[in-house]
Amino acid sequence: MARSLEETNVAASRNNRDTAIAEISRLLLEGWTLLGEVCPLANCNTPLVRNRNTGVTMCCQCRAQVVRSINHLESPETQQENGISAHVQSSSSSSHEEQVIGSEQEMSFSLLEANYIREFQRDSDRVSKQIGEKLLQGWTLLDMNCSSPQVSS
Repeated sequence: MARSLEETNVAASRNNRDTAIAEISRLLLEGWTLLGEVCPLANCNTPLVRNRNTGVTMCCQCRAQVVRSINHLESPETQQENGISAHVQSSSSSSHEEQVIGSEQEMSFSLLEANYIREFQRDSDRVSKQIGEKLLQGWTLLDMNCSSPQVSS
């Protein structure tokens, strides 16, 4: 009996997701950090990982690298609180979404917002470490969000 196109797509999606999870697990074992952010490409929603040594941030599902750069257009007095621009560079051209490079989005942050971002990154690193420890203990990372209203996804 022939499989429908939808069944084939679901199976391929599961296979891609399983491959991404295996790659995330491998990178965590190598010391990468699991971030509290997801891939900015449409319909990907895969958690990003960051190399602690190089600062490279990437998505294991679509093989895209998320690049953040400092906005140097501001005056020297405000360069400590510069905006962060982000775009995606694909390392593979096997699908249409991977060929799309996200447009550069610039945002200016106040000192308070910059402190919040640094605190968020510390919390994200702490949680990533805890998740990595659970994975090493044999726990499984699921493709589901917590349903508790007190937990933000």
